[in-house]
Amino acid sequence: MVFLPRICSNILPLIHDQVHKLSAEEHSIEEILRSASYPQLYSLSLVNFHEETLNQYSTDDSILRDFLTSQITHLNIIDIKKLAELCSENFSKVFALILSLCKTLILIEFL
Repeated sequence: MVFLPRICSNILPLIHDQVHKLSAEEHSIEEILRSASYPQLYSLSLVNFHEETLNQYSTDDSILRDFLTSQITHLNIIDIKKLAELCSENFSKVFALILSLCKTLILIEFL
């Protein structure tokens, strides 16, 4: 994505304290979250994440994990790959891990 570095370096640092909701795909989430602090961020939508990637971000020492642990109250997981397999054992483990991480979580939706 050509525009992502420009957005992360030029726009997000200017508006970071006004961002309440954020949507990102798995290939851009780390870059977006690292580009600025987001003290008002409470809602996060994870779009087109693979089950394995979501598991990795939830278990590794990642900035996404930090946000999930400390300030996200609304989490949307949109169009997760292999949506038909939501009842799989792996997805159940990822779901349980997310629930245990998210100390401030009020709402979680799978769309």
